[in-house]
Amino acid sequence: MGQGGVMNSAGKISVSLMLLAAAVSVGNRQAQAQAQQNPPAPLLNRIQAANEECKRKYPEPIRQAIAYTTCENRSMELLRPSMVYPDLMDQELANNLMLAEKLQRGKMTPIEMKAMKAQLHSQVVTEFQRRQLAKTAVATRPVAPDVSITGAIGQPAPAVQPGTPQLQNTTTRQPHCQTARFGMMLETVCN
Repeated sequence: MGQGGVMNSAGKISVSLMLLAAAVSVGNRQAQAQAQQNPPAPLLNRIQAANEECKRKYPEPIRQAIAYTTCENRSMELLRPSMVYPDLMDQELANNLMLAEKLQRGKMTPIEMKAMKAQLHSQVVTEFQRRQLAKTAVATRPVAPDVSITGAIGQPAPAVQPGTPQLQNTTTRQPHCQTARFGMMLETVCN
C-alpha cells in the first residue's frame, strides 16, 4: 500500500472520529438529542478543512505520523463542547497518538495501525453505548408503587368482582434504541 493509501485510511479514521463525536453528543432530552446528534455543518466543514491542512503540512504519513496525528487531534478538539463524555474523546485521541508513534518508530505497519485503530475505536464506541444505556435505564426506571391492602382513605381495598373490568397497569414507556452503522462508526439513538 502506498503512502496515499495510508493517508486515506487516516482520513477515514478522522471521519469515523467525527461520527463518534456526533454519536457521543446525543443528550438525555429528545430535542437536545436531535440538535446535538449531528454537529452543525459549518463545524464539520471547519474540521474537515483543518484535517486537509494537516495532510498538506505533513504529506509523509509514516515519517510524519506523530506530527500529522497531533495536528488532526487538535482539529478534533473543536467538537469538545458538544461531547457528553469528553473522557471518551480523550481516550480516542490518545489511542490515535500512541498508534502514530508506533508507526513512525517502525514498530507497526500501516495495516497493523489501521486494524488496531478500528479495534480501539470499537472499544470506545462500546463504552459510549454502555453509558448511554445505563443513563437511559436510570432515567426511565419506574417508581415502585406503595403496595398496601388498604384503599386510599385507609379502608380495605374493594374486592375485585368477577365480570368487572380491571384497571390496566400503567407503566412508563421504555425507550426504544436503534443502532445504525456508518462505516466503522456505530451510532445509537434512543427515543
